Amino acid sequence: MSAGRTPWVVLAFIVANLVVAFALLAYPSGLQEWAFYPTRPTFFGAFSSLFVHQNTFHLLGNLVFLAAVGPSVEFSLGRPKFVSLYLLGGLAGVAMHALLMGRSPFAAPLVGVSGAVAACVGYASVRYANIKVPLAPRVAAPVWSIVVVWAALQAVGALVKIGLDSGGTAYWAHLGGLLF
Repeated sequence: MSAGRTPWVVLAFIVANLVVAFALLAYPSGLQEWAFYPTRPTFFGAFSSLFVHQNTFHLLGNLVFLAAVGPSVEFSLGRPKFVSLYLLGGLAGVAMHALLMGRSPFAAPLVGVSGAVAACVGYASVRYANIKVPLAPRVAAPVWSIVVVWAALQAVGALVKIGLDSGGTAYWAHLGGLLF
């Protein structure tokens, strides 16, 4: 991040997610009301689900990735385009989840901003594809290769259920946002 530049939109999205998290403390049924249900989809649910998280770790995981990747994407795209990428990427994740899980009797409600964050990661993986990032001492890999491995893990997670996997991770939403 450049000195003197503030990623205002990223900060606004982080604050919005935190405000909703605190609102859920006072209104716990909001989690069910604001989630997206792929078996009975609504636009309100698709949009509101982007700001609701299952638990503190889910919220913090998404916000850490948003804080890590978001500023460079916001600065390279500009604020209006970043807002579009973020929200449309999130809705693309919801759409992919609905498309592939909508008829499943095991489809859990979708919550979280993972699709939007994955859209930011996808943009960064194209824009900064050949920049090498450290993985370990004296070991670095280009950004694109890390995103390919992450995407493959998402696909495996979506297709292969091992052990006590409760289906609580929206792998298809991650991939939908990334592909957007």
